Amino acid sequence: MKDLILDIHTQVISIVEQEFPNNQSIQDVVNKIGEGNDYEQIITFLDESPSDVHRRFSGVLKDVFEKVLTNRLDYIEDELAEVPNQLYTALLDLHGSDSNPEKIKGFLTLNYDHYLDDAVRNSSHYRLNLGIETGSDSGNEEVKLLKLHGSLDWTDSLPVRIDSSGKSLWIPPGIQKNKQRYPFNLIWGQARELLDCDVIRIIGVNLGANDWDLISLLFSASYGQNERRRPQIEVIDFPSTHSRIQRELPYFESSSVLDLPDIAPFIVGELGQSPPIEFESLDSEHQKRVMNNANGNINWFQLWLQHKAEYLVRNFGASAIPDGALNDLVGK
Repeated sequence: MKDLILDIHTQVISIVEQEFPNNQSIQDVVNKIGEGNDYEQIITFLDESPSDVHRRFSGVLKDVFEKVLTNRLDYIEDELAEVPNQLYTALLDLHGSDSNPEKIKGFLTLNYDHYLDDAVRNSSHYRLNLGIETGSDSGNEEVKLLKLHGSLDWTDSLPVRIDSSGKSLWIPPGIQKNKQRYPFNLIWGQARELLDCDVIRIIGVNLGANDWDLISLLFSASYGQNERRRPQIEVIDFPSTHSRIQRELPYFESSSVLDLPDIAPFIVGELGQSPPIEFESLDSEHQKRVMNNANGNINWFQLWLQHKAEYLVRNFGASAIPDGALNDLVGK
């Protein structure tokens, strides 16, 4: 959201000048947006206001968010001249390897874009199951992708169509996500079943106050299974993000990238400019150096993928990973 807020604020100002002239209450809210206050919270507060003007303005904020996000995604694809899904493709290659004992049960995503969808559709290993009837692909092993908040390229119809010719089917930003209607009630129900697994990896989600519904899902996965052990939760992100999650959500037992078996010593060694070593084996000065470097400009998803690929190569040889996106990461 922070990367969109300047464009959002500019467009909101223009609309307010035309549709809400001389309305000081609305102007005060616009100022709060410009100051970087939480956009999702503002939408929720306006939605629940007894004022019809406030509720109409909430609709404006949702429409502006959709327009700005759509324009940004289009700009990215135009600039790159391709769909930027290389890391997703590498992830699918990782789990498509016969040498990897881990098999994907599925994905949950809060994103509105189609990047992961396209990666699955173009994969030689998997076919896409969105959890709803959209005219599914055939062939290959099925993998479920549940888009918890819908998608900008879903058209609000029955059955849901994958195109952008009509009104988009998505849950707008807000603290309270309205997921009671179809297809979201079906998707969220399947999400609970999908989290009955061995390992849950959290990639690029802060698990903050606005992610309360997702946090509830994770809590159920951790404590709601009487017949089996809890899934391992791994936070593939900055170690500082993991520390914050542990502090704010202490009932989740999770691991940071610096704790993961098989690859953590190699990540710690890379960050500390040393041979592979366990983080806990370092003295305080070296631990501080690793943590300082860990807070640098790092794409943790990419770094994790790279080390998972190198682990397969070390243990099973170069043939363990196929040519393509995953192989390109090895040795980078």
